[in-house]
Amino acid sequence: MPTELQGMFRQPPVSMFGSTCTFEECHFALFGVPFDGTSTYRRGSRYAPTELRRVSENVETYSFRFRMAVEEIPLCDMGDLTRLGDAEEVVEAVSEVCREVNQAGKVPVAVGGEHTLTFGAVSALKPDAVVCMDAHMDMRDEYMGVKLSHATFMRRLTETVEASVFMVGIRAVCREELEYASERGIQVVTSMDVREMGVKKASSKLLETLSDADSVYVSIDLDVLDPAYAPAVGNPEAEGLETWVLLELLSSILDGRVVGLDLCEYAPPYDDGSTAVQALKLLYESLIAVEAGRCSGR
Repeated sequence: MPTELQGMFRQPPVSMFGSTCTFEECHFALFGVPFDGTSTYRRGSRYAPTELRRVSENVETYSFRFRMAVEEIPLCDMGDLTRLGDAEEVVEAVSEVCREVNQAGKVPVAVGGEHTLTFGAVSALKPDAVVCMDAHMDMRDEYMGVKLSHATFMRRLTETVEASVFMVGIRAVCREELEYASERGIQVVTSMDVREMGVKKASSKLLETLSDADSVYVSIDLDVLDPAYAPAVGNPEAEGLETWVLLELLSSILDGRVVGLDLCEYAPPYDDGSTAVQALKLLYESLIAVEAGRCSGR
């Protein structure tokens, strides 16, 4: 691990997917961000990194899409961030970690925690394009009097980062957010759009919009899935995507251009175990997709 990052992490009892790879050997450097300080409905995502590691010990991780298992991927679990104060401090810490990991030639993988962490990661990595799979736009100028939170971070991101932004799976917004997105040229694909187009056409459209991007950051808010599949999230919303649909969309864009990704907003206190396995499926399939693209030069 880079000297600059030593002392920033707490080592968990078990690593994600049982990984034993060192930082020097890895392609992917995973770390937990156990923070839900601005969550406003169902808190508890701070427990997600620990719970996902625990459940990962009991999940089969072979991908039929790519004929590869996540255990074959050089993945290092760095542990959980310990420098957790308010949202600004968390964003700064995530940014520092992603910057150092990127400079070491690795792909940072953040596991939340709440979605605010994405602002820090993207600020450090400065990708050409950001793809956010989410039920919400998170583009309010402020929410409950707060300028930086899980409900405003995409507004802050688009105000400060030069990147094309694509929102996929959207279905819960306010008019302020729609007007802002339109003014900024932010492309929005709703869950209704995906159903009307069909998954193949939606995947092709998403891939086409990213054709000019040399670097891509992908963020997965678990509430992009319908609550029938992932009920244990901070802000569940009806009319979400099915798991297989989301996986097909992700598989179409996850390749060697990915410079970072995250998975967030899983809330273990509301889970019977079913949401955790959905989250882990998305995580390991995403990692495998990026590695497959990297190995094939795609």
